[in-house]
Amino acid sequence: MKKASIHIVCMLLALVSLPQLLSGQQAPEASLLRSPLFREKLMLTTDRTLYAAGERILFRVFNFSDSLLKEDHWSMVLYLELISERHVAVARGKFTLAAEGASGQLTIPDSVTTGNYVLRAYTRWMRNFTADAFATLSLGVVNPDRTGPVELFSAVPDSLLPGSNEHIPGSMPGRRTAATGISLKTEHSLYRKGEQVTLLLQTDESPRPEGGYALSVVRKAFLDLDQQGLSTIGRATIGDDGIVAYPPDTRGISVSGTIVQRTGRQPVPFARMHVTLLGETPDYYEMSADQQGNVRFSVPARPGVSNALIAFDREKGASFELVVDEAFSREFAETRDPGPGIINRQPGATRELAMISQLRKAFDLQPERNESSADSLINTLFYGTPEYRYRTADYVAIPNLGEFLFELVPQVAVQRVQGQRILSVMDDAGYFLEYAPLILLDHVNIQDMEALLAIDPGQLSTIDVVNTIYIRGSNIYGGIISLISREGNLAGVGLPEGATIIELQTVVGLDDLAPQDFIPPSRGERLPDLRSTLFWDPDVELRSGEQRSLEFPASDIPGTYVAILTGVTQEGKVIRSACEFDVE
Repeated sequence: MKKASIHIVCMLLALVSLPQLLSGQQAPEASLLRSPLFREKLMLTTDRTLYAAGERILFRVFNFSDSLLKEDHWSMVLYLELISERHVAVARGKFTLAAEGASGQLTIPDSVTTGNYVLRAYTRWMRNFTADAFATLSLGVVNPDRTGPVELFSAVPDSLLPGSNEHIPGSMPGRRTAATGISLKTEHSLYRKGEQVTLLLQTDESPRPEGGYALSVVRKAFLDLDQQGLSTIGRATIGDDGIVAYPPDTRGISVSGTIVQRTGRQPVPFARMHVTLLGETPDYYEMSADQQGNVRFSVPARPGVSNALIAFDREKGASFELVVDEAFSREFAETRDPGPGIINRQPGATRELAMISQLRKAFDLQPERNESSADSLINTLFYGTPEYRYRTADYVAIPNLGEFLFELVPQVAVQRVQGQRILSVMDDAGYFLEYAPLILLDHVNIQDMEALLAIDPGQLSTIDVVNTIYIRGSNIYGGIISLISREGNLAGVGLPEGATIIELQTVVGLDDLAPQDFIPPSRGERLPDLRSTLFWDPDVELRSGEQRSLEFPASDIPGTYVAILTGVTQEGKVIRSACEFDVE
């Protein structure tokens, strides 16, 4: 009862202080930053802790933030980075974050050097605190072609060749370990190469983690059992004197920056900016900068990397530019001492993985790089279905767009005001809408009416007209006129003056996951099965008292393997069970 009362008070404080926080002002005495309710808490686990360059890191993030915060959909985007010992990000990704957490994969570049790395996960909101709040996990990466100061193949004894069982610090005694409430075991303790392994899972009536479990079956040598592939949680302290510099991603991926003059680099107060998201799901935004020239908008959390065309309202003799803020954090935790990395503690495992990596290249068994399928993206327009759509191919040839609109589109009028032609939209009753319309050509805002009206209609595919008042955000438009060219080239009209294209990395889609990585090559092809991760499922659901069995083929690499099941309760308690089996 007391806990519920505290939550209610915190939520009331949030409602009072949020407008001030989002405007960047100093938080009141009972600020969101100081409230324990608004401390997001994440825990990170991976399929293993030792990888080869070019492999995928399969991860699961457990979200055990306060239930009231998760129900309010506070942060919806997870930021994931692989950081070198020199604090350089070698791989980055953004993923959709739900109440139960997030899962996905991050590909290690082929160009990285052998060494110890840190995988860290955080949200935009967590950047308001010190980097100690981030979930971090130490990993090792092996690259036989770029060993750096590490000697991989100097005096390798036979005991360290693939299939050996080098002693690993912290290895689990016996054939099975179990956490309270979970039983995890294999049907047999010994399997032949390629034989189907049966894994049995059983739970009792103990409380289960809300976000389910992550299950990994890997080569034991490649899982650091001292760390057990699970991140630790540091103590977060407020940064920047308690000012909210990073609002949460509640509507997608936040993009912020400053509009500056190209010459002099001075911020431009209240500059008007137009943003067109290009690609299969185009979109359009219009906004004004604040008094310091700062702007912020949200990009829909859709798969892939999107290009955005940025343009500004024209001013005589002025040229503007958007300086985009860094999306990822540049701060690093300084209070943690991870000690020697897995590369240093387990040299035998490092050499073994290096040899396996070279064998994969020799047999051309490198994992395929999956890209999100364009067919899976829905081509939708932000204004929905227009009231009127004109297909220019259905009409006789007319010299220019101005005459086409005058003759065939009664909802649009070409008028002359102070010697310049403008477009106005009329409703179905024949009355002009009182606001200026939004005019788009291939989803780009066009301000040069003479160039637009001179277009040959034959270069256009469709003309959409929305002839009602349209409100989007703080903008009110007197209808919408949207023209789509046949070739997607703005029908020959040049880009707006001063327009630039920037690249925006958005979330990784589900199509980027690669379950076929766990399917061995056809035995008829006489190719070796060199998988290090035999099975991975980041979202195993187990009800109280449930029994389940899973099957997967054993690898061609003999040795000891470990199956490990991990869950995290709402209170942050780790529930984990593991068992071992051998392949000969």
